[in-house]
Amino acid sequence: MQIIKRKANFIPYRFFNNHFEFYLSHRSKTATQYPDYWSFWGGGIEGNETPEQTLIREIQEELNWKPDPFQFLGIYYDSMSNEKFIFFTKVNNDFEKLIKAHEGQGGKFFTIEEITYEAKITSEDKKPLFELRDFLTNTYTTRI
Repeated sequence: MQIIKRKANFIPYRFFNNHFEFYLSHRSKTATQYPDYWSFWGGGIEGNETPEQTLIREIQEELNWKPDPFQFLGIYYDSMSNEKFIFFTKVNNDFEKLIKAHEGQGGKFFTIEEITYEAKITSEDKKPLFELRDFLTNTYTTRI
């Protein structure tokens, strides 16, 4: 597969009402890729940027917020030949009060059940969300 675009993507999550919720971006209705879909925050890697540098730049641009700390989930690919370096971090319940979305149609927290049935989240984006849920569930379970 020839990679068209390399991206750094970000998944803020919280543990709320006894389950994990994932904060996704509602893409613009005029976006060139996946218009009006729910997806990850972040964007294209520019020049000699590392994925981590791109992540920080993009999240500051899109949410006026700096992710610190954050963890690497993995590299994923989609049908548009994008290579996605996906990162995540835990956020507080007041996260939406701390940010200001500057791109797309804003954001929303989703439970894994809502993600499962949401038609406007691609199967390629659901995969890392399910894997993150599994990782977090195992991490939280081993701490108890």
